Amino acid sequence: MNAEKRQRPRSVLVAEDDRGIRTLLELILRGDDCSVIAASDGAEALQLARLHDIDLLLVDVNMPRLDGTAVCRAYRERGGEAPVVLLSASVDGADAARDCAADGFIAKPFQLATILDAVNRYVGAR
Repeated sequence: MNAEKRQRPRSVLVAEDDRGIRTLLELILRGDDCSVIAASDGAEALQLARLHDIDLLLVDVNMPRLDGTAVCRAYRERGGEAPVVLLSASVDGADAARDCAADGFIAKPFQLATILDAVNRYVGAR
């Protein structure tokens, strides 16, 4: 066994109601040494964020039960400190990210490199 202390993987919560996009994000993030916690709606994302030590939240704006801006606001109101990056295909997505004080915004469709760049920017490279 290596004598060096192993760092825990970066923990990313992915909240995306589209199963295909959610699965793609999970695969690409796990391939980049991230631990991924996935949610299919905003209410589930908020609950998971309370239960786990999260380094970054990637949250779709348009989701059932709670939209991404509501998740961002509620997460911050409950003392959540991890960066929140909103994802949206809407032209108003960037405005929504500013309105809820998200740390970043990624437009859909996105390049996979853009997701990895966001993880490295907000959490750091390993």
